[in-house]
Amino acid sequence: MDNKNFTIPYFGFKMTGQYREGDLSRPHLEIKPICKKIGISHSTQVRKLTRDVRFSCVHMSTTASDNKKYMMFCLPSKEIGRWLNSISVLKVKESSKSALSRLQRDLDAVLDSYFEGRLQAEQAHDCEQTMDSVKEEIQIKAQPVFKVNGSESTELKLVVSK
Repeated sequence: MDNKNFTIPYFGFKMTGQYREGDLSRPHLEIKPICKKIGISHSTQVRKLTRDVRFSCVHMSTTASDNKKYMMFCLPSKEIGRWLNSISVLKVKESSKSALSRLQRDLDAVLDSYFEGRLQAEQAHDCEQTMDSVKEEIQIKAQPVFKVNGSESTELKLVVSK
């Protein structure tokens, strides 16, 4: 039986994986896109995970859009959170700390929702992430919008600046 591929868009990137040997109860996620998102070495994580008996690592074959076969280093979805929480925020680059903390906090719930069918793949993009990136790009300033009977309104006006 062929492996069934899936993609979960989340936090500005796509997590990819497969159901092992067609078994829909055993989804596995590729760790390379996650490593790239949080700015850590994929090869270091493969070495670390392979040596640690707490993790059930597997190499899975996939066919890409160029019709070539590629190997993915994967973990069962139930072990992704444990792996992420084994990475110390204190030992990653400053630019990676926010992404790692976010994934450590939220990823288990996102995966549970996706695999339990409550979250559709096309809806999996996290709205909070969108708001976080918008907050970084805009400044919100309170400005009087209009006067009513001589007193200024306390309504907020959104001013976008980069």
